[in-house]
Formats: sequence, structure tokens, C-alpha cells
Amino acid sequence: MITLYQLEYTDEMIEYLNGPGGGWSNAIKKYELIEADQNMRLGAERWENRFWKHYKAVAEIKAEDLDDGWIIGNNDHHEMVKEGSLKPLLPYIASKRTGRAKTYMMVNMHSMSVGNICKMNEEYFICNRTGWKKVKIETEHAKN
Repeated sequence: MITLYQLEYTDEMIEYLNGPGGGWSNAIKKYELIEADQNMRLGAERWENRFWKHYKAVAEIKAEDLDDGWIIGNNDHHEMVKEGSLKPLLPYIASKRTGRAKTYMMVNMHSMSVGNICKMNEEYFICNRTGWKKVKIETEHAKN
């Protein structure tokens, strides 16, 4: 079993980022979460343990290894839930795009991507631009 952790921008962060006086450079200075996201998109070697507090557990993935987890995390989430390969850990929400009934595709859960963290067998791995990089998460910051 793999636990998938992701970062989520708040509405405030998005408004600042896109507003006058915002932009990436200023947003990175103002919000550590955006700094974490932008650093992790460049590769796991930019990991700093202080970023961990911004990650949320968003799903459990039933997979034999990280590469299988990647495939499931990038497949149709509805189908993966039905199949039993993906279990969302966040509340279901109404789709902002359609306004229809609650959905498995959550605003704060997206397809697995570079910078996401997976916990497997009590070890943590960052999804790197190519492959996976094992990282040590300091105990006082570790969460389930």
C-alpha cells in the first residue's frame, strides 16, 4: 500500500499569484508552500524537510511498487476507485466545473506528478523528474 501526499494551493495563494504585485517570484517569497512546490518540480535534490508540513495525505494506492502506483495515480480516478486500487483520503466535493454530484476527482487531489511524496513500507519517496528518490522525513514532522 502506498500513501500519496500532495501540495494544495489555497484560493488566497492563487489570487496573490495571479494578481497585481504577485507572480511566481513574489509568491515564492510570501508562501513557503509555493516555494516548496516550485523547488520540488525542479527535482528531489532540492528537498528540504521544512516543506513536509505543507503536504497532505490525499489517497491510498493499492500497488506492488512505486511505478505501479504511478500508473494508478495517473489513471482515471473514478475507475481506480471502482476497481479498488485507489482510496481517496479527503472528503468528496462537488465538481467546480460541472456543479454535479460529488466526485472522486477532488480539487486537492490531482494526478500523481513530480514533487509528490509516496510513503511505502514506512519509507518516503519523492516523485522525481525521472524515477524516485528516497528521502528522510524527520520524525517530528512525520505524519500518517
